[in-house]
Amino acid sequence: MSGKAASLRLLEDRRNQLRAELGTVKARLDEVESLLRVMGGEGMPEPSVTAPGRTKRGDLNNIVLSLCEQAGEAGLSSAECVEKASKAGTALKPASVSSLLSRLKADGVLMYDGERYRLKRFAGPRNAVMGGAL
Repeated sequence: MSGKAASLRLLEDRRNQLRAELGTVKARLDEVESLLRVMGGEGMPEPSVTAPGRTKRGDLNNIVLSLCEQAGEAGLSSAECVEKASKAGTALKPASVSSLLSRLKADGVLMYDGERYRLKRFAGPRNAVMGGAL
């Protein structure tokens, strides 16, 4: 591989690494902004108007994080997230919510115990099964 090709490869690798880091930072920033709104008494963020029945991705992120904040240690499932948003007057697509929860888990924003998603600060240590006893 020539020196130029090797340099290009290194730059491409670095760009990909920075993009991944940026996604994580954006998710954390969205979480903090959502928490500021919730703690400031604004409640669940209102979705922006796009096409009828559609929620912008950033709005979906803020709504889901707000619901996770409200759920606290109890956490919530994907279906509960859709249901709570609906009761608050916001229609969310179950597949979009499920996909977002999985992405937030992969980004380290949420923890998942096999049933419920929780913000990292609400997810205590997992209960270890000792000696096969339940």
